[in-house]
Amino acid sequence: MIYYIIFALTTAIHAMFSIVYPVLNKGKLEGMNTENTMITYITFFVIIALVAPIIIMSCIVPSMTERFKIALYEGIFSKD
Repeated sequence: MIYYIIFALTTAIHAMFSIVYPVLNKGKLEGMNTENTMITYITFFVIIALVAPIIIMSCIVPSMTERFKIALYEGIFSKD
């Protein structure tokens, strides 16, 4: 159990720096901020830690990382 917790936290930290932070930073640079950035970071960290076995491939494979970033950006900063 301790190994899974370490795996989940490591995956969440890596995903935050390689996927979530660049997407939110890109939105911020384009003038589209989220309401509360800290809550957004905490929410994504918890969700990624819970679904770490699914997200790990998006962290490892660069083509999947880019597709995930594009989808996340469109999901967060949709113009609708």
